[in-house]
Amino acid sequence: MKKIFCYILLAIFLAPVSGHTEPPGGGYNGWRFFFASFSVFNPAANPVSGVNVKLFVHIYGTEGDGYAILYGITNSEGWVNLSTTLYYQGYEEGHYMLAYINDDRYTVLSSSNTYTTTSYNLYPDFEVILDLDQNGINDNWELPLAEKFCPSLKLHSQDHGVSPEPVEIMGDFYGVWARVWTLGGTCIGDWRVVDDPGFDPSLADIFYNGIYYWCLGHWEGDNPTVYRYIGTPPGGGYGVYLTLFHFDWAGPEEFGQGGQDDPAGWVNVYLNGNSIGPGYGPGAN
Repeated sequence: MKKIFCYILLAIFLAPVSGHTEPPGGGYNGWRFFFASFSVFNPAANPVSGVNVKLFVHIYGTEGDGYAILYGITNSEGWVNLSTTLYYQGYEEGHYMLAYINDDRYTVLSSSNTYTTTSYNLYPDFEVILDLDQNGINDNWELPLAEKFCPSLKLHSQDHGVSPEPVEIMGDFYGVWARVWTLGGTCIGDWRVVDDPGFDPSLADIFYNGIYYWCLGHWEGDNPTVYRYIGTPPGGGYGVYLTLFHFDWAGPEEFGQGGQDDPAGWVNVYLNGNSIGPGYGPGAN
């Protein structure tokens, strides 16, 4: 009998702290208890821990409102409970609860039970994927997808070394070269602009102090436009020369790795066979 009496007292003591029963409230100037239990999982229905969540609660009173913003992090089971008690003034007019995922590392694929205006308890569910770059694709899938669908290119041993190369046209001009022809169509050389190998006036100064902007609209392509250089190139005499600015056409060394790129010997397939002036073509070396 004494044991039964103790159980009854324990049940009475625990009853008010449960968030799953209709809380007390109502009347004039009152308190309301709000409870939310978040569940976060991945597409395989496995719980996701360490996810930041947020709960917004607002209760309206005829003479004053109450509101709260609560934050939490999911545990190893993928869930977290948030609760608060809000005070309103006057008579209660209504309320709402709104649940979020508050974590930029994850993208929400689907959700349910994230909003209510009728209950003081909320049980939101979120299906999420890890998505650090926020592109909507599961980061765990991106590398396998890239490996599966990325095209491969096999080069022939007799292709003169021509191969795809990065086109650094967004500010890194270490690999910009200038191929120079006489007006008669003779190619006298191909030099890396940054080296400034002896042009007078300096071709590097001309390029970096103005021609760079001109090149943005006249870069190599199907119909490249040459720049008319007036001066003395390395090993040449003073006169008018035709200059084509270009990136290293499949040079043997990576930019900045200490090697001396020399694209003059490569076949210039990037001009697609178009000449760049009377008698000047990709075969003119």
